[in-house]
Amino acid sequence: MFALNNQEVLQLSQYFLTAPFRFYNIVSSFVSDAYSCGARPSEFLEVDRWQESIIDSNYWTMQPQKGNSTREILKASLSDNLNDAIIGQYPSYNGLTLRQIEYAIKQINPVGRMEVGNREMVAYLFRYNKVKTLYDAGWTDSEIQLYFGWLNPPIPWDYNSKIVEVEFYDVPAETFYIMDPQNNVLADDSNNRIVSQ
Repeated sequence: MFALNNQEVLQLSQYFLTAPFRFYNIVSSFVSDAYSCGARPSEFLEVDRWQESIIDSNYWTMQPQKGNSTREILKASLSDNLNDAIIGQYPSYNGLTLRQIEYAIKQINPVGRMEVGNREMVAYLFRYNKVKTLYDAGWTDSEIQLYFGWLNPPIPWDYNSKIVEVEFYDVPAETFYIMDPQNNVLADDSNNRIVSQ
């Protein structure tokens, strides 16, 4: 297994954001939503958790799992599929289960098994990425805690400190290339940790 730094976690997340899916094209909407706000994967499938905000109609109020406080999430940051499902209170992503969504992600996964703490992670990649991205952008623990609706102060630090590991496949070089978000060129693969073109 190879440990990824925060930039590589971001790049891997962006790969899934732009890659075409072989199964269930609607999974691209799920990935976009997960990448955008970093909610737990199952929270996107439980549309009854989402209500229009009483403070600002441009936001949804979402009640996270595990008894955390509510989150305010900008409607414009979410896919039309999820927004429409919340409004109509019908299943999001054409009724796909989390298992089907993760299957579709695994089918295009260029790096093999993804783990955090020896536990396989698929759709949770985007949640870890969101926390790590906010840390890298200079957000404080308390700001991240408020953003995610976490009641327990150590949680942001705990997410950021967890190491994302991947088991690289032997894949053709053209299969997976990671874009550098700053200058839109291929990332340096001189250390052979990232398969690139």
